[in-house]
Amino acid sequence: MKSIKDKVVPAVLNKQNDNTQYRYMDTSLSADERARDLVKRLTLSEKILMMASRQMAVPRLGIPEFHIGGEAAHGLVAHGEFTTVFPQTHGLACTWDDELLEEIGKTISDEARAIYYKRSNLGGLCLWAPTIDMERDPRWGRTEEAYGEDPLLAALLAGAFVKGMQGDHGSCLKTVPSPKHFYANNNEYKRGSCSASISPRLRHEYYLKPFEILIRRFGAKSMMTAYNAINGTPAMVHRDLLELVKGQWQMNGFIVSDGGAFTQLSDLHGLYPDYAHAIAAAIKAGVDNLTDEVDIVKQAVSAALDQGLLNESHLDRALENVFRVRMMLGQFDPPETDPYKYLDETLIWDKSSKKLALKAAEKSIVLLKNSRVDQSKVLPLDPLKLESLALIGPLASVVFRDWYTGKGAYSINPLSAIIDRLGAHRVNYTDGSDYVSFQASDGQFIGTKGTYNGIMLKQRPADNVGELFRHTDWGFGNHTFQSLFTGYYLGLNRDSKLEAAASDVWGWHVKERFALCPLNSETDGLESGAYYFRCWNNMPVGLDENGVLTAILERDDISTLNDLEEIPRDYLSGKNSPEAISLNIVEDGIAKAVKAAKKSEVAVVFLGSHPLLSAKEEIDRYDISLPPAQMELLRAVHQANPKTVAVLVSGFPYILGDLADKIPAILYMAHGGQEAGNAIANVLFGDVSPAGRLPMTWYKDMKDLGDIMDYDIVGANKTYRYFSGEVHYPFGYGLSYLPFDYKMISASTAILRPGENLRVTVDVANLGSIQGEEVVQLYKQCESSALKRPLKELAVFKRISIPGKTTSKLVFELSYEDFQVWDPVRSEWFVERGIWTIMAGPNSAEYKCGFKLEVQGCQFLPRKPFEWNRADSFLESRGILLGASPVESSSVFTKPELGESFLDYGLVEWGEKQEAFLELLVYAEKKAFMVVSIDEPQENVIGRGVVMPREKANDWQTLKLDLALPGGITKFYVTMSDGLKIAQFRFVKK
Repeated sequence: MKSIKDKVVPAVLNKQNDNTQYRYMDTSLSADERARDLVKRLTLSEKILMMASRQMAVPRLGIPEFHIGGEAAHGLVAHGEFTTVFPQTHGLACTWDDELLEEIGKTISDEARAIYYKRSNLGGLCLWAPTIDMERDPRWGRTEEAYGEDPLLAALLAGAFVKGMQGDHGSCLKTVPSPKHFYANNNEYKRGSCSASISPRLRHEYYLKPFEILIRRFGAKSMMTAYNAINGTPAMVHRDLLELVKGQWQMNGFIVSDGGAFTQLSDLHGLYPDYAHAIAAAIKAGVDNLTDEVDIVKQAVSAALDQGLLNESHLDRALENVFRVRMMLGQFDPPETDPYKYLDETLIWDKSSKKLALKAAEKSIVLLKNSRVDQSKVLPLDPLKLESLALIGPLASVVFRDWYTGKGAYSINPLSAIIDRLGAHRVNYTDGSDYVSFQASDGQFIGTKGTYNGIMLKQRPADNVGELFRHTDWGFGNHTFQSLFTGYYLGLNRDSKLEAAASDVWGWHVKERFALCPLNSETDGLESGAYYFRCWNNMPVGLDENGVLTAILERDDISTLNDLEEIPRDYLSGKNSPEAISLNIVEDGIAKAVKAAKKSEVAVVFLGSHPLLSAKEEIDRYDISLPPAQMELLRAVHQANPKTVAVLVSGFPYILGDLADKIPAILYMAHGGQEAGNAIANVLFGDVSPAGRLPMTWYKDMKDLGDIMDYDIVGANKTYRYFSGEVHYPFGYGLSYLPFDYKMISASTAILRPGENLRVTVDVANLGSIQGEEVVQLYKQCESSALKRPLKELAVFKRISIPGKTTSKLVFELSYEDFQVWDPVRSEWFVERGIWTIMAGPNSAEYKCGFKLEVQGCQFLPRKPFEWNRADSFLESRGILLGASPVESSSVFTKPELGESFLDYGLVEWGEKQEAFLELLVYAEKKAFMVVSIDEPQENVIGRGVVMPREKANDWQTLKLDLALPGGITKFYVTMSDGLKIAQFRFVKK
């Protein structure tokens, strides 16, 4: 076989060798025609180089170098450039304002175009945003990046964002956003090797829905795949890419992989023997562009071609998809026809952008509670009457950046904004953190004074106090230390030495993070307050021969200990031993906070997360409680001053415990971008009445969450759709300073028929004296169904501004198709006949008015037992996982840790009583058992079976199980033991 370098197809040149005469330069042709013409002119070697996201230039064809990718979750990330920074995506979701999201998308795309021109058209127009993964579990480390737990809310907000980014020119896209990560990506632990178990019904009704809406309704031209597998098949080789995204949904753009994802198919999923097989499978499955190093992609594609795993037509298909989008961006059009050439640097974080950033931050703030103290509500505060205010907490004087944050030219923190409003003389500020000094086990202090580079070493300070560090306990094993002498944070340097040299706590690997393991003062003979430190990489800390704090790399046997485990006493002595370090509290943070609270009229406590510590990409939370140290601080401040306001700043929900009842006023905001301080000050002092709404449920107890890997929100009763227990705050919740009333709701019809639309009119009154905003939410509820339906599901919403003492009339429209449900038996959408309740209100748990609606549709038909049935076509299940299968459907199986398991296959029309057998396609890892029953799991048993394993791994077999069919119509259940997988089944008459 010829090598790749020999397979060169010469380009077709005209007589003048003028590339402007190529057909792909002809703007009168369609983007499809132009892309096809361009790709056919590339040599095979050039095509290979184009498969990576860093696409090489081809000067002979006038193709410039172009980089696909970049971040724009809540502002453009343009390294080395200032851009406008908006609140985190979770905060944008709290706005429930699609018009605002479109404005933000437009501003981001304006700045992207301006920087694109500044950087000689190199890249930055194909951006990896928005994140629309369904947030069915708040422990997910990337909760801050997405739009909540409801697919409609996520789709409409993200869709508006996409619309703004793509622009409204018509024939020329301003930028190309890539919604991500397709799909069922809601955990970080083992994300590169795990498999999400998704039933067909939840696949269509929940996890795929935002992607479908963004592609079909909003015309998204790109999409990024996820790292995880779905039912045993990695996302980037899943048949849904071709069958759904490019087939049924008719996406006319390109699919890009996540960073380094194709190599994980081999390295982590273990699905392919090498990179050649992995990249061939991904490209054949529909991935058009690989986000990885150019050389890695080049070598893998070349090897796949040489081995016959790919052919040139596969590359052509992928490249045509990419270049079609590049044509839509106008990259191959004459410069004079560029509709965006007016966008230049003067538009980047200009006056209008700053104003929009402030508006977004204000709209994102959610008022969770506002009770009365001394006969009046705590909020809003009156700046003219307030004589003193205590401003407390580790988030009061900072604006943190997360991993996907652009660099703002400025940022306003709460402390500076409130001082601007009240004056420094009326603000009693303290961060609530302990100020500590470090002492070695021999009594000598440890600090940076006298060192030119911030290295931490043993010292004998003249004051016999030692250098002070601000110690902040972020909870669950996350501690930071900031030198008050230099202002820098303590971290681990490249030489494994501890030094205070970081200006902030930030990085993919957060080297300013430490875990503290308390030592037992009685058994270890040490003073109380002694700890053994572990660095970000879990290495313990000791002292070298020069008295310098150093990570002990040789003691990796300790690195596996849990953050809260005590270090074994026998590790405290000998060579390379961890150093017992005492933290001497010189200034008690809680004592300072209590003092400030007592001498102030009102105390405002800023608590929450650090976006690079508590949870982030690659790190899930194992507990969503407010950190214990912050709970203690808030409790102490409230005891000192009953007029306490808690401001929670984070990218995810919290469990608040009893403080949810005790604290009279609670506000929530995500990390809020460059105008965070001004926004929260405007809300605290009543210039803005808060109207943000929660995009996720705030649960009361960790036990309500179950297993983070349980993606079955129906069986596990997750999200507001299925959870019926008591919560802190429901989905859609948020209060206002103004009273609103829902006067009336009416419908255009009482009976909804196929092909018709339903118009719902809601009258909402602002009873206050000033203008304010309300988020009107409509929910629909199915009264009865053959399936387990949501307790309630969002139908439509609108954020509206209403003048004081005024009633506004809102008209919503729902289509007949909005009442569809997925039929897992027949694998199709249908509308089930029944009665629905349509409710209007301010959140998912409270409705002010509603009406009954009859929806004409089909009856859910019984299953036909004598045809092949997919094993994953169950109506409900418990203790079941889905995996790969030799047929189109996913297989079903169970594991011991899942507990009791069953599969409910719904009603079956048996006909007459008769002898029959059940034929199944099964695989047994070990001796396994199954039980077939009717009406109830393992009750009224009609058949039992034993499946023996085969010698060859993954060797599926056909099993025939004798049973007696009951006749008539009954429910049909299957239970099975661990080790058995079922792909499909049918009943056969004897």
